[in-house]
Parts: sequence; C-alpha cells; structure tokens
Amino acid sequence: MTRVKVIGAGSIGNHLSHASRRLGWEVDICDLDRQALERTRSEIYPGRYGAWDAGIGLYHTDEVPRGGYDYIFIGTPPDSHMALALEALQEEPRAILVEKPLCTPSLEGAAEFHALARERAVAAFCGYDHAISQGIAAAVSPPSLTALGEAITLDVEFREHWAGIFKAHPWLDGPESTYLGYWRRGGGSAGEHSHAINLWQRLALALGKGRVTAVSATMEYVRDGAAEFDRMCLLNLTTETGFTGRVALSSGAHSEDARAMKNTVFIHTNAKQMVGAIVGRHSLKRTSADPHSFDVRIASREDFSFFDAFEGRKFLRAGTWRAWENADLQSFTPVRFTPPKLMGFQGRAIVIDPDVFAVGDVNELFGRDMEGKAILARPRPGHVNARQLSLSRIILATSLKAGIFLPQKAFHWPGVFRVSGRVVSSLAILGPAVPSP
Repeated sequence: MTRVKVIGAGSIGNHLSHASRRLGWEVDICDLDRQALERTRSEIYPGRYGAWDAGIGLYHTDEVPRGGYDYIFIGTPPDSHMALALEALQEEPRAILVEKPLCTPSLEGAAEFHALARERAVAAFCGYDHAISQGIAAAVSPPSLTALGEAITLDVEFREHWAGIFKAHPWLDGPESTYLGYWRRGGGSAGEHSHAINLWQRLALALGKGRVTAVSATMEYVRDGAAEFDRMCLLNLTTETGFTGRVALSSGAHSEDARAMKNTVFIHTNAKQMVGAIVGRHSLKRTSADPHSFDVRIASREDFSFFDAFEGRKFLRAGTWRAWENADLQSFTPVRFTPPKLMGFQGRAIVIDPDVFAVGDVNELFGRDMEGKAILARPRPGHVNARQLSLSRIILATSLKAGIFLPQKAFHWPGVFRVSGRVVSSLAILGPAVPSP
C-alpha cells in the first residue's frame, strides 16, 4: 500500500489528501496547529468533498511518524518549504512534492535541496499542475503544434481578484494574516500566480524555443496595513534561441475590495503603538464565537502619505493651538475616518484605538440597531469641559452613510467634528480656515 505524508492542513493539504485517497493511498496529515487539524476534519474536507474520510490520519507535527512514507507532500507557506523539504529528505521517500512557489524570492535553501535530492536519488517535484493539465497536453500535442505553425511570440496572463482566494479560504482574515500579503515570504502576484511563469516555460519548450536566458520586470508594490506585496508583475522573457514573450500577473485589486461586504473592525494606530494593535486584533478573534464572520484590519498612520504634507502645521485641539507631528504617539487619530473608503462604502465598520482589547464577542456590536444613523459612539460628558462630546475610541459606523467623512477632507475642517448633533471626534482638524494666533 502506498503511504503518503501531507505536511500542512490548509487548503492545498486537503486537496492533496483527497486526491491521494482517490488513488487508494494511505494518508497522514500533520500540522503545527491543532486548530488547523480540527478545521480540516470538521470544516474544510467535508465541506469540499461531502464527508470526512476517517481513514486519514491527523497528527501534530511532533507526533507524526517518521519514515516509511513513499511520498511526502509539502503544502505549507512558501517561507517554510525549504526547511521542511530538507527535513523530509532525511526520511528518504521515493519522491517529495513541494507546493508552489518552491521557495521565497531569496532562493534560500533551494540549491542545497536540489543537490541533496540528487545525491539521495529522491525525485523532487513542484506543484505546477496547470502545465500538465489535459488542456495544455492537448495544446502541445504534435497535431496542435503542426496546426499552429511557427510561433512568433507567447503571452501568458494570470489575473485573479483577492475575493476569489479569500472566499475559498474563509478562515483567513485577509492578506496580512497569511503569506499571500508578503512578497518576501513568497506571496503577492509573482509568488501566488507563478503558475503563469511555469506555464510560459512549458509552452516555450514545447514550441522548440529553448530555455529562458533573460528576464526584465516591472513590479507594482503596495502596502496594505502590515502587508506588502506586488499587486502587479509584468515580465519580458527571452529564450536561448532569441524567442521573446510576456507574462502578466496581478491580484486584480487592493485587498480591501475583496472584503468590502464583510463587517470589519479597524484598529487605527501608528508604528509606535503597533504591538497593542496586534494584541487587540488577536483578542477580537479569540473572544468571538464566530471569528470568521468579520475581518480585523490594522490601519496605520504610516500607510497614508497625505499626512506628510501637514508636518509642523498648526491645529486647534480643545481650545489650544498645537503643531502637528507625525511622530506623535497619537498621530493616528485622523485615520479613524478612512474605513468607509477602504470598505468601498459598503457594510459596517467598528473603529477602535490600539489599546482597546476585547473581552466579549464583537459581533454583538455589529448587530446593534443603528436606527438609521451613520455613526454610534458612547457619550463622554464633561471631557475637556464640553457637555456633548462622544467617546471616539470605539465607533460603530455604516460605511455608506459615513462615507462623506474622508480623512483628506477632514484635515481641512476646523473646529469639532460633528455628525447629527453628536460629536464623534474632539480633534480640531488642520487647515488654514482657522487663523492661528
């Protein structure tokens, strides 16, 4: 009986396990996260394939058997591939399959893995399944190539909206909670959609054009909270025969577009208070009975370039003129106006400070009846000698109705910010409309 070890209980690990079981193979899945193993048993596998297969073994990484496997499949984030592949070689399987991309852009560990696999006569594969699909097999068959004639150039494009990925992986909160949002970890367009690069090489070889010898690239990198990824990757390729072509990869849109319809908690912060924001995000998920029903997004002051133009400008706060400093501990305050635009003016948002931590289920707030109002906040009478101020450290907003309050505009509105007679921010925003003393 063929025995398989699948490392990683995420999406690809489930696919590989199910495919192996269809071939009649014995399968053991292991993962560092026991919650991921339980999610495989109770949610992912039965949700995709109809029922859980009790013949599959589930093991924590520390408890899974070592050795005796014919094949070892690695379906974990790319920045763990090479370490796990080198460890898998010690078990001396017949073959090791590593999910794409093989490694991170640094190529760390790739040469060592290649050399050791050859030395130990272990076959090594990378999971580029598009290149061996029935459609591609038909396209590169002799009759198809004859009908095509001489190829002048070759273009391959992979463009996918973030929404498709996160709809299929509802346990993920967004790009910043997975390798997808970090190009250095093997995510972004060039990593996640590297099928297109492999497919271009496969077709070029089938056309008799040889291997790639020169590459030029244009990359568009974006920051999205803590995430940093290439939203677009455009490659010009030249082979050893002088044949040229193009590969175009893109995620299609900012990640906020993929999550526009989902209730979202925004933690507005800056670099100085990022640790608190990260702890707050964890607390929101940990204390919710349905943590997949909402997103948590960290919105940092450093992610919004328009702040730079106001460095040193005077603003009025609580009756006192001050100079705006981006390095101030509270410089993230105007970021609370960004959620409506970031959510595409759809859905509900809760905005909290980075030192606010959940002890109950935040879904109770999302379910509040807002009685047609754009914003809800708790009253804070007596603060800075005002009677009608509302506490703005926690705000529930309807993004469509609150959408007129954009941060760039708010920077030019003097005085106290008011909505429907309620004050939602005591920050008197920068701008020339109020003369400074």
